Amino acid sequence: MERKMMALVAVALVAVMVSAVLLVWNASATSFHYERKYPAGETKYVKMVVDNLKDTNLTIAFIDDPLLMYSIDVVLYEPGMTYTIEEAELPYSFTIDLVATGRIQSITIALGTGASYQIHIPDGDNVDAVVAFGNGAMLEGRYFGYSCSGTLNFIFGENVNITKGGLDVDIGRPAREPDPLYLDIDFPDGMDGRIDFGPDPVTFTQLAGWHHEGFGIYSTASWPFENPGLHMTVDCGSCLADLHD
Repeated sequence: MERKMMALVAVALVAVMVSAVLLVWNASATSFHYERKYPAGETKYVKMVVDNLKDTNLTIAFIDDPLLMYSIDVVLYEPGMTYTIEEAELPYSFTIDLVATGRIQSITIALGTGASYQIHIPDGDNVDAVVAFGNGAMLEGRYFGYSCSGTLNFIFGENVNITKGGLDVDIGRPAREPDPLYLDIDFPDGMDGRIDFGPDPVTFTQLAGWHHEGFGIYSTASWPFENPGLHMTVDCGSCLADLHD
């Protein structure tokens, strides 16, 4: 495995040899931008981890650009080295790890449509997050996991690519659960879904084409099915949901 470590060092210019990503660190700056395109002809999927967040506004969304692997904008509360980014290229995937070592004011991530993404935000405290799947996002049976206290607005729109599979979603765990969680789900034609809210309180602003299976489980009217296109498990303090099949 060829490993590439991108370390942020005060007043240093670091070039990552194979990926050709150029990182610039300015000791007095609070805003930083990182971007990478797919190598020509590459189709590997991407594993992305964003970890150890505290008091952070997080936005993850897709843009209709098949050449973009990622665009990341980081804004700090004050100058200082408060995060690291590490990349690796594996035989079947690229990996990107962004780990906070202190408070970060905001992280804005734009992802492309040329490949699918497995996204994991395993730990965070007081995070205000918006995560939107749309604009042609390729799902391909991947995984999205989120375990942070604070608020989460999860948006799943009808403009997603389901030709090679759907998406598994796991939101919340004890002491790291969003409160409140906002769900806005609108499926493309031909897609099914299942959400397990468990005992958590849910208020619906819309429940069109979904029905209650019992025990906090909701599914689209075409249930039963073996492999739902969206399979979601939720652990949250409270939830406001707008569900449309």
